[in-house]
Amino acid sequence: MALFVASDVITDPDDLTATVDTSGAGSRTAADEIHIDTSNKLIYVAVDTGNGMTVSGLTLKCLYSFLKERWKADANLIKFPFPMTPITDEQFEFTNGWNLDDTISTGTGGLGGASATGATTTGLIRTGGWAVNAGPGTNDSERWINVITLGALDVNDQVYYRQVDDTTTAPTNFILTGPVNQAVQFYVDTNADGSPDTDNSSFFETFIRTFGKTYAQTNLADIGAADGVTYQAYRFPLANTADPKITQSKAAASGDVIAIDTLVGDGTTVTVTTEAAHGLATNDVMDITGATDTGFNSTNNIITVTGATTFTYANVTNATENASPASASGFQTNNMSISWAATGDNTQQTGFNDTFDSTGVSVPEAYFTVTIDADVGSTQNPNPTAEKVYQYVQAQLVKTVDINLNTSNTGVRRGDITPLKLRFVGDDLFTLGQDDVPGVEDFEGVYINNFASADQNRLHFWGYGSEVNAAATITAIARATNVVTVTATNTFTTGDYITLSGVTGGATSFNGTFELTGATGSNFTFAQTAGDESGTVDASSLASPARFDNLTFPFVSSLTLNFNSNLVSDTDAIYRVFFTNDDAGDNTGRDFGTATAIIVQDQTNTDIAGNATQASLTFSYAYDANVQRGAASAAEDAPITIVAIGLGTAQWVSATSTIQRADLTVSLVAPLERNYANLA
Repeated sequence: MALFVASDVITDPDDLTATVDTSGAGSRTAADEIHIDTSNKLIYVAVDTGNGMTVSGLTLKCLYSFLKERWKADANLIKFPFPMTPITDEQFEFTNGWNLDDTISTGTGGLGGASATGATTTGLIRTGGWAVNAGPGTNDSERWINVITLGALDVNDQVYYRQVDDTTTAPTNFILTGPVNQAVQFYVDTNADGSPDTDNSSFFETFIRTFGKTYAQTNLADIGAADGVTYQAYRFPLANTADPKITQSKAAASGDVIAIDTLVGDGTTVTVTTEAAHGLATNDVMDITGATDTGFNSTNNIITVTGATTFTYANVTNATENASPASASGFQTNNMSISWAATGDNTQQTGFNDTFDSTGVSVPEAYFTVTIDADVGSTQNPNPTAEKVYQYVQAQLVKTVDINLNTSNTGVRRGDITPLKLRFVGDDLFTLGQDDVPGVEDFEGVYINNFASADQNRLHFWGYGSEVNAAATITAIARATNVVTVTATNTFTTGDYITLSGVTGGATSFNGTFELTGATGSNFTFAQTAGDESGTVDASSLASPARFDNLTFPFVSSLTLNFNSNLVSDTDAIYRVFFTNDDAGDNTGRDFGTATAIIVQDQTNTDIAGNATQASLTFSYAYDANVQRGAASAAEDAPITIVAIGLGTAQWVSATSTIQRADLTVSLVAPLERNYANLA
């Protein structure tokens, strides 16, 4: 018998010992590693500080090899049918009436170094799946997969899984924290009649969500097992790392209310005692509200944590308040929400600047099932940044309770099994929708509302082309005079964007994404230049809302003008921003230096012109939408000439630059005026 550390999985049968019990009494000792009960045909594996078995367990192949050696050497065991049949190194069957004894271990070593509660035999089997049957030609009564995670995980990270694809069922934690190698039962047929009591072979999903780290989840489709599992080992890619976008504690990021018991001010700081552990961290930014003495109430305070139920914040109040109705909650996150819309009630948003096919057709609108509202009460100024929104949502996705503000209409969404909604790529934030949501909406777009206006250029949205967020089966399709007419089981609307798939036949494909030009009842139409013909449809022929997973708003460039002191101190100083030329547009000679020169307008169609009263002024330029130089000039670089002139202290000055799909700063340095005079 050898001694092992918790990171070791036993693979060598020479490292195991066994007790053979032929009496049927089922008695076991703490020293047992393997206990073989021939009367009840049960094999038991135990963890104990006094034996060699560790919480890391043993491979199923090792157990099979060990049993072979014992059956060969033991005069009693050889009298009984052998308990296991190998299929591969990672797939076995327990047969001839044998099974694993899955009662709780009575040893004292335990899982995770604690008592042995939960240390069952199946919880100690590694790198192998199995079935249980009475023998050849009989039905299985049990089937187990083995789940192995691939990727870096901290030893304290808790991986969990679910086998039912809904929005409410609680997931199950794997027994040990850190990387996973554990058996999970997915099939039960108690009387082995071929009609299972439970069959979860078609769905399995595993998660790692540790707040402050990146989240990950993976399912059968991700590992090429979308058709279902059998009793063998499966390897799931699952890893996490520190999340650089998380800068607040979960307690602050969640926006949840933390009840306060007392507030004590000494004229410099206020010490807060909470009714329960607050979970805050140093540098969390919190709102203190509801205190009877309003001097305690303060926003945007940096918290210093002094204990599990105490913290301090800077405040000049010198008072004490007991049993206060006051509370603390994360600054800005306390005013956020996430909600799901009912089918056919999806939020329509407009003003996007994306294309859906090779023709470059723009998508001005899309529909969204999920709305992340960054400022529910419209009280924040400015609105929260993308990073704040992200932290709030990540905090919701580790909750074990409902996170849906609209539960009364659209049902419970348990946070820790809700699919991810946001992901940063660099500094750009992408929303993550979902195709084919079983039992709920078929399609799920995600939108962020009331975000910081400065973040417009770095937000990317996943949305759909129709408020009807379910696929329709096509029953007929034909083209006549360059117009395609489709009959389907859903009612779409004129202007919807629809993707057709699964239509065969015809010289020109009917499949693709199109904007509907008409819709009446179950029929809808769209334009397609091609010959007159009909398509062939079957049950796989579908009309689905078009998916747009990178919707962006028209890009807005920032133009900052810096003026030197000669201009700022001159009360008569003015500035004007002109297009240097209109070459990218109509090219009609409306250049700077001519009487038809064009003053550049900002995003609100206001001329960028005025008095140089400040050292720095910033303007927005609608890069993708500005057509002052002509229709062709949208989304084209804009050469500009900036001029400024004063009277008493600033001479005339000019500068040239180019507005691009980026922010731009231009400085105007006017020489000191020494010659101007107006004595009138």
